[in-house]
Amino acid sequence: MININEIRDFINSSLYKTALDKLEKKYKIMTNGKELPSVLFEYDANEINLSGATLSDLKNILSNNLASFLKYIAIKFVVLFDEPDEQEGNDEKDVTISVNAPYENFLIIHLLEYYLLTNDVDNLINYLKKIKIPYSKKYCGQLKKIYALL
Repeated sequence: MININEIRDFINSSLYKTALDKLEKKYKIMTNGKELPSVLFEYDANEINLSGATLSDLKNILSNNLASFLKYIAIKFVVLFDEPDEQEGNDEKDVTISVNAPYENFLIIHLLEYYLLTNDVDNLINYLKKIKIPYSKKYCGQLKKIYALL
């Protein structure tokens, strides 16, 4: 079981910071630069534990597959941000009030998806359901299509 301190150390590691830096330079995807609330470390630890991945697995992606992983995130942002939101019983046009940059920990969810797509694709749908992603089956299909574009 991964704990909060391990997550904090991982997010503050040079390996993780290098990935964020390259993502910003190559794809212009930036974080908000704010200090992470401690609840986000708990959330990330829970997600990792539910996925079956380890921090070693995530470090391995950043060490050995960084270019592919960053491309996955860039493609995912383009594909998913262009899709309309699905809201039941709401026929009104979507209005975006504001889009804020994410906290630095946002790579964790993408690392876990990438890990599962690469190493345990059969477990991806179960993981998405465990972390309560709406429309998990559809989202799983979208992730597989995005991964196939790499």
